[in-house]
Amino acid sequence: MTRRLAALVVTSAVLAATGCVATEGPTPDKAGGTTRILTLASIDAVGGNGMSYGPQEFIDGLERESGGRLTAEVDLTTFGGNEADTEMRLVEAIAEGRVDGGWPSTRAFAGAGITGLEVVEAPLTITSYSAAAELVESPTADALLTRLDGTGVVGLGLAVGPLRRPMAADAPLLEPDDWSGLAIRSYASPVQDATIRALGATPVHVTYTWPEEVRAGRLHGLEFDVAQYRLNGMTTEAGRITGNVVLWPKVLVLSLSEQTWEALTDEQRGWVEAAAEHAVTASVEGRYDEDRVVQELCRAGATVHIAGDEQLDALADAVAPVLASLSTDPLLADLQRIGANHDPDILDAARCRPKVTYSKVAPSELTVPDTPSSLPDGTYRVEIDIEDIRASGLGPPAYSSTGIWTLTVSGTEYAIDCAPLRNPTGIDCAHAEELPDDFDYNPREVGVITGDDDVAYFHHDKATEAGLTDCDPQIAGGPLSCFPSSTNRVSWSLDGDELTFSDLVADEPALYYIVEPWRRIG
Repeated sequence: MTRRLAALVVTSAVLAATGCVATEGPTPDKAGGTTRILTLASIDAVGGNGMSYGPQEFIDGLERESGGRLTAEVDLTTFGGNEADTEMRLVEAIAEGRVDGGWPSTRAFAGAGITGLEVVEAPLTITSYSAAAELVESPTADALLTRLDGTGVVGLGLAVGPLRRPMAADAPLLEPDDWSGLAIRSYASPVQDATIRALGATPVHVTYTWPEEVRAGRLHGLEFDVAQYRLNGMTTEAGRITGNVVLWPKVLVLSLSEQTWEALTDEQRGWVEAAAEHAVTASVEGRYDEDRVVQELCRAGATVHIAGDEQLDALADAVAPVLASLSTDPLLADLQRIGANHDPDILDAARCRPKVTYSKVAPSELTVPDTPSSLPDGTYRVEIDIEDIRASGLGPPAYSSTGIWTLTVSGTEYAIDCAPLRNPTGIDCAHAEELPDDFDYNPREVGVITGDDDVAYFHHDKATEAGLTDCDPQIAGGPLSCFPSSTNRVSWSLDGDELTFSDLVADEPALYYIVEPWRRIG
């Protein structure tokens, strides 16, 4: 908060006692003019979660544009209780003129009896901050605000707020089967309720007391944003975060009561409109660094999970009826077009991973089973650059692990190919860049895979490599030689399409296994 705003924040008790609204009349300012104070209410702290820039700029802009003749007094308590309908009551209070204004989000209007903004929450549609930014500055935003005409609420602008994702207590919500039979918190929005039901869960209307509901076993997850989750001091309560699914954005509606608007002079309305315009711009230009937030959450025990392509398709199929119910709204097509213009914002799951480690042992210390590995057949890929290696903690010993690596598993056979990235060290793909241009060096590794439960043994066979590449098995060492026959033992886990190797043990460890997770591509 600014120093002025900090001095102006009042409690609900004071507001109730004074009836502080704009229509009480102006007060003289130091220059002999008058100052009008607007009471703006919110259910959230002003910009408190670090992902909401519009409200603070709106407050500051009122004073700046008016030269101090129009200021804001912010009520953060009257509508900050534990009741599930607090934000809807805020919308009602603005519409009825009981408070001058505020910035309730679009989700709250339908429950307050004001329809027309529900389409903003079309599930899986606006899935990035860049898409939300395009929306609030588009003609679509103007069309949405026009729908507030005659409702008692004057819509001044839409502002970007945080993206809302699935978060769960016990297991990540990656596909509809994961939602089935669960109780999931909804913010009392008809669209949110319909989406949660379409995914197979039961919507529950609860606000700040949701952790108690989780502990009591009555709630299993919620739609939430990572910034507010961290601000509220949460760690593992619903710490299984789906990192590549955005259910909907939280879009703020900068609002004034129609009664207050009518009581303002033309000059004062100009100040308000200018302040709102600056607020919209501030929300577009804000820095939405969710990965930094995620890193802090993961240190406290939260985890990020990535849904696979088939799981994402299943989620889209499940919510299709909700989109169909919104299709009578001509603005849905605009929102879908805007959303399609931008790639979804995906949380960096690497921020949640511990530093990777490996061990070197003599071949005689590895007991290799002859049972087939249970690692599913398929094609997996990982792209590793220098920054990935630094983030892993492996450092220079792994610099030759840069490249685009492709692992193919078929029964008891495997092969690993690599395409260089031309990294600054010049030793991509296990020194492939040192080879002649016409040298066929793929597969870099090839042989037999065996295993025991979630442990796999990749045994590279030099003779097989020699039959498939230009390497010379008679040369011992040097760029033209074949890789020595060796075995890499790793633990593995498959989360959706994300394959993670860990606990690497070998006589000559192939570090490209463990730098970061692989992704199943076929």
